[in-house]
Amino acid sequence: MPSSPPFLEAIDRVDAIVDRCRQQTSTTSDFRREVVDIVLDYLSKEDPRDDINELVDYIVEWAEELGSLEMFGDRVLVSTVEEHLRWCLDRSEIDYRLETLLIELEAGLTSGDPEATQRLVSLCRDGVDDHELLFSPVGAGSKVVELAHKYEVVEALSVALRPNHPGRLAAPYRDHGKTFRFAFDALGHIAAQPNDGLSMFTSPSVAARDALIELAAYVEVGAWAALRLPVHMLDSDQRADMLKAYDQRQELVKTRTLMPNDEGTLRELEVIRTALWQATDADLLNANPPNC
Repeated sequence: MPSSPPFLEAIDRVDAIVDRCRQQTSTTSDFRREVVDIVLDYLSKEDPRDDINELVDYIVEWAEELGSLEMFGDRVLVSTVEEHLRWCLDRSEIDYRLETLLIELEAGLTSGDPEATQRLVSLCRDGVDDHELLFSPVGAGSKVVELAHKYEVVEALSVALRPNHPGRLAAPYRDHGKTFRFAFDALGHIAAQPNDGLSMFTSPSVAARDALIELAAYVEVGAWAALRLPVHMLDSDQRADMLKAYDQRQELVKTRTLMPNDEGTLRELEVIRTALWQATDADLLNANPPNC
């Protein structure tokens, strides 16, 4: 049975990097990196006529030659290439499992199934601890957080950001901070929406404002939360909660230590203070609308 065009293209790409290595214009590090890209790209469009093991064996054979003393003398090239390619195959399985999970979740959320909502909240809060392998690829967690935004599950977005949940999907160090920023932007987007006639107990926008105020009390993320608050929409209770969070933060800053407070700490406090001033200004303006 003839090989598929994607398989033949992958072989050609392997041959090209091998030729560059032979010409000493590429290194074994380049070879490792490029064959991983080749295999991942091939797996994204794999054809049932092909045998992925054949492609892997072909790459490993070239790794043995390039790592020999006659070429680069890289004694760990074969073992590291095998490790990286094994990861590629595992990654393909992980992607499939994650896609299946997302389809199941979205079906439940679309139908209004409360169990799907609670599962989404649980994944956003503890996904890294409960499913470490599933969320190990960069960007995997963001796909779940995007569902929380799409269906306005404020609780899921909130717990994905709270520093007291070690297994959260939107920790700032995950995915180069992209999921962290997206989750905050998502909360800010929902918080800025009008209530649409819903009561304060059912409105996602009110819940999002409350969540941002709660997050503003955390030293690690307080400024990020305050920056996304629609200050003109806060009620008196929410402003009071913000003031309480600010006072607590200010007490921490005032506590005498052997070292002065760093610039970041002082700037974060100022961001929260600014939000409080703006919320008060907005309240005064709302009480005195223009006469024109």
